[in-house]
Amino acid sequence: MEAGRSLAAFVCGLLLACVYGATALFLQQQPLWVSVYGTLAVAFMAAFGMGLSASVRADVMVTLPSLCSAHGRNFLLLLSVSLLLAAPLSNTLRNTERAATSLLCGAELTANQTQELLQRAATPLFSVLDRLSEISSNAVAVAGRVHNLVHALTDSIRHV
Repeated sequence: MEAGRSLAAFVCGLLLACVYGATALFLQQQPLWVSVYGTLAVAFMAAFGMGLSASVRADVMVTLPSLCSAHGRNFLLLLSVSLLLAAPLSNTLRNTERAATSLLCGAELTANQTQELLQRAATPLFSVLDRLSEISSNAVAVAGRVHNLVHALTDSIRHV
C-alpha cells in the first residue's frame, strides 16, 4: 500500500516537472536548453522528494501554483541551495556546541585539579604555620616576663 502511494507520488512529481517544462518552453518562451535543464532539476527534486517524503508532497502541493511563474525558478533555486546547505550548517552548529561544551568541561577540570594541587601543597605548610604561631606566642610570653623582670629591677633600684 505504502509502495503504491510512493510510486504514485513519484509519477505525479514527474508529471509536474513535465508541466513545468512545457510552461517554461511554450508560455514563457525560454530557450530550449534552459527549459530542459530546469525541467530536469524540477523532475529530480519533485519526483524523488514526493516519492520519498510525505512532507515534501504537502510542500509541493502548497507551492504548485507558483512553480509556473518567473519567480518559481528563483524559488526552486533557493530551495535547492537551502537543502544543500542545511545539513552542513546544522552539523557545524552541533560541532561548535560540542567543542564549547568540551572546552568548558576542560576548564572546570583544570580548576578542580589546580584547587586540589594547592590544597596538597598547603597541607605541610599548615603544620609549620601552627608551630610558628606557637613559637611566637611563647616569645611574647617570654618578652612579657623579661619586661616584668626589668620593671621589678627598676623599682628595686629606685628604692635603694
